[in-house]
Amino acid sequence: MEERGIQDTRVPSSSRSSDLNQIQFPDPTRLHRHICKRLGLEADTPGLKRTNDGKYGVEYAECLASCGTGPVMMCNDDFYENVTNDGADEILEKYDE
Repeated sequence: MEERGIQDTRVPSSSRSSDLNQIQFPDPTRLHRHICKRLGLEADTPGLKRTNDGKYGVEYAECLASCGTGPVMMCNDDFYENVTNDGADEILEKYDE
């Protein structure tokens, strides 16, 4: 099974695992908590969190350099702006396909 990840990390793209779909987003108070809850992860735990099935990894990012269009979210190299909780759910469904 391909591992997918929700990750908001400061790891340079050149050092990321090609097997993990990384989603990045700098909003721990709303978007981060929503996605962690949806995936059954603890939002308050620091560092990278992975789902039990290894399909997703989530980690908070301090900044994605898009203050004017936030909240933002990245999954691998795909950048999403003005993300709502419902929008995040739609994005996750896209990566579930």
